[in-house]
Amino acid sequence: MPSLPPPTPSYIFRGHASQINTLAVLPASEDLISGDADGFVVIWSLSTRRPRAVWRAHKEGLLKVEGWPGEEGKGRVVTHGRDNTIHVWEVPPAPARGSASLFLPATSRSMESSMRISEDEGWDGEVKGPPAQPLSTVLPVDGLDLPRPQPWKLCTLHINALNFCQFAALPIHPPTSSTLDEDKDQPQPQLMIATPAVQDSDGIDINTLPTCTRLHTNVTPTLSSNEKPGMVMAVALLAPTTLLAGYESGYTVVMKLTANGTWETVYDSKVHSQPVLSLGVHPSREWFVTTAADAMIAFHPLFPSSSPSTGSPTSEPAVYNTTHSGLQALDIRDDGEIFATGGWDGKIRIWRRKGKEPKQLAVLKWHKESIYAVAFGRGGQGKNWVGVGSKDGKISLWEVY
Repeated sequence: MPSLPPPTPSYIFRGHASQINTLAVLPASEDLISGDADGFVVIWSLSTRRPRAVWRAHKEGLLKVEGWPGEEGKGRVVTHGRDNTIHVWEVPPAPARGSASLFLPATSRSMESSMRISEDEGWDGEVKGPPAQPLSTVLPVDGLDLPRPQPWKLCTLHINALNFCQFAALPIHPPTSSTLDEDKDQPQPQLMIATPAVQDSDGIDINTLPTCTRLHTNVTPTLSSNEKPGMVMAVALLAPTTLLAGYESGYTVVMKLTANGTWETVYDSKVHSQPVLSLGVHPSREWFVTTAADAMIAFHPLFPSSSPSTGSPTSEPAVYNTTHSGLQALDIRDDGEIFATGGWDGKIRIWRRKGKEPKQLAVLKWHKESIYAVAFGRGGQGKNWVGVGSKDGKISLWEVY
């Protein structure tokens, strides 16, 4: 029986002039967001395969982009740069079919509210009114220094980007009160943001956006070995009281906020011999996975529980040697069925976890250089896809299970 031909990408997005550092999906749309090493953000339409918006978000390279649902159908894009800043941009809804780009909305009540953020709270003092022209669709490869309008910038948070560690985000929806006057402002949704601490690269700061309020400063684990964890390399917020982190030393920890306001290390493990590069939480909230500069994939328990198969407590990580070092990128699909890793060898591997060891379902190969970003999404007609960003400045789009 003849072997099947190797899989090929369904589309290649070209237009960045430097490596792709981050990919994300804009909520409630068929849009893919990409960020590159020159500081550019591109919003791509997956239906037309064309850019909907292009702007330079940071003076230095992007570390992460993430979509955050906004008010009245507007989308918000959070960008994290090597210039030690995180910006929140308000992007209008996708235009009607046939429109080529996104237009900035007129000044709204939410914008007026955002302008009240004081400079001491993190507002950078720069008020950007909506320009008369639409957002640019001129791609970075066509000219880095060409003028391009920016979306409305809601706020700026100043952080420490020395570690190359991407921020972790957790949406928070404050309770509303029906007794409040309708003309008065209701509590606005907030986004908790965890980043390496400004004071010490071993610690973690937690702030809220768009108010830029500091909640916790320099959160540092206490390891069972009494070792120093080294610089923070990857973080995740499971809840306002649960923080996950991976470190330069190879340690992975879970910390919980206690009733007296201190953080307690409830789990630590050193299964990686090299710095942790990525961390992802399974949708079940029962376990999380880490990848590193070594060849290991590690599955960590979030909360010790009984194994469904043996009934015995499970508190030790399950470790699998892929034999492929440099697992830079990681994403878990929202249904939890599969996850993807991207490596320095230019390959994307699709996995399914069954038991302690993952099963490799597919190896996707098109890029000739390292993979720095992967992101799952869903398109029309129920199709599942994974986007892949590479050092070569291109983004491949693959249909998956």
